[in-house]
Amino acid sequence: MSGPDELTGQLVDATRALVGRLTELNEYTRGNILNHVLHTRTHIVGAQGWLQVDFGVEGAAVSVHAVATAGTIVVVAGPANTATAPTVGKGIRRLRPGDAATFPVKTNVVTIWGQPGDEVYLGVFTRPQPPTASVGKPPVTPVTVGGASALVVAFPCIYRGFSFRETAGAPATIEIRDGSAAGQILDEITLTATESARELYESGSVASVGIFYQLVAGTVAGIVRRSGG
Repeated sequence: MSGPDELTGQLVDATRALVGRLTELNEYTRGNILNHVLHTRTHIVGAQGWLQVDFGVEGAAVSVHAVATAGTIVVVAGPANTATAPTVGKGIRRLRPGDAATFPVKTNVVTIWGQPGDEVYLGVFTRPQPPTASVGKPPVTPVTVGGASALVVAFPCIYRGFSFRETAGAPATIEIRDGSAAGQILDEITLTATESARELYESGSVASVGIFYQLVAGTVAGIVRRSGG
């Protein structure tokens, strides 16, 4: 490379480096940014069922963690301009309880839809971040059963197990069905006199309608376990 060409190349490299540094300085001064992080905070969803965060400077990536939520949350790259959470569209992600995800965006506003009291972590970055996702273990909710057969969970969920005790000194049989006495059998439990038994299934079974507790014979007390819904 000749002298003038080499000098030109050095000037181009120096100019590129200067532009990059000026861009970083602009980030710092406009958004009080450190390490390209625009925003990092745990938020609580208010009574309106959504929270909106305007971080001023356009972001390039968002990190969200459904820390403690009653159900699925919806993350939208944009303002809350609909009466309910959108189901499709640009920059929409759905996270179940415990889930976390980092994904690219191009917006200066993020809206998170959920239930009042949901706890959600939000991080926003000015530079692209590697896309990531992790699936949290859904919380297990006990539902008390006993006595007569009944629909004990009246909405779709995951059946996760049971804990039963025979209370009358005679054998007992219980069926767990999907939604009704005629629904798909999800589990069948038999107990001898005074016996107790319990199970917590890691994945569980889908109850597409709900959980119907059917006492086939005997007398028992206990709970069924569900996730979701």
